[in-house]
Amino acid sequence: MAAELPVEAFFRNYQYNEVRLSPDGSYLAALAPIKERVGLAVVDLKTRVANWAYSDRSADIHWFEWVNTNRLIFRFSKDAHLVAGLIAVNRDGSHKRAPGNINDSRAHFFRALRDSPDEILVTWGA
Repeated sequence: MAAELPVEAFFRNYQYNEVRLSPDGSYLAALAPIKERVGLAVVDLKTRVANWAYSDRSADIHWFEWVNTNRLIFRFSKDAHLVAGLIAVNRDGSHKRAPGNINDSRAHFFRALRDSPDEILVTWGA
């Protein structure tokens, strides 16, 4: 008979979640735990060097998507979802920018523009 798991095991953060390959296949991004929170980590597959594209002591990332090989967009929440929204960031953690109001949970990433990979479409809704 297998040993019982402690209750805490069902409530802790996963090691890695939502692992995604960049559009050109050079980088791997994943949601990963960092000091009781969930951040966005990126690994350069050629050099095997990892860095945090985003981490915040008071926020958790719940979803992300590659916009292009250099840029990611993600959904975050703070304060038990009282503050939430979208942020775009370069894979090295630079050039953090919120499309619209950073605290608006109604913002949703729709897609990157095919002819302009540095621009995205965001929808607003309930």
